[in-house]
Amino acid sequence: MLKKSLFLLSIAYTLVLLLASLLNVNSITQGLPSNSDKFLHTAAHVMLTGLWFLTFSKTFTLNNLKSIGYASVLAIGLGVLIEVLQGTLTQNRTTDINDVFANVLGTVIVVLVILGLRFRELKNK
Repeated sequence: MLKKSLFLLSIAYTLVLLLASLLNVNSITQGLPSNSDKFLHTAAHVMLTGLWFLTFSKTFTLNNLKSIGYASVLAIGLGVLIEVLQGTLTQNRTTDINDVFANVLGTVIVVLVILGLRFRELKNK
């Protein structure tokens, strides 16, 4: 049950992130410091990468290295796709390479945490 729920949660989060990224958020972000959205990009991709890592490792029972790889490719690919779609499908959003960097940073954070935990686990054996 948990495995199926984790998979559905990952799909739902991915779809919500995709749709929210294509909405007009000018009224929400008005008055915020410039580039403050980069924190949101990083946090969103920490969640995205983490959820998909857990899905690949627990639901599909892949080893940690494969799970990290698949989750990273999925998260970075989705981040790039979203930026392209914002520049082509929307009139109120633009493509921003700094958003891609923030997305990649979120993925890198998760990869480093997972590898650090794994290294610690192996060291304590």
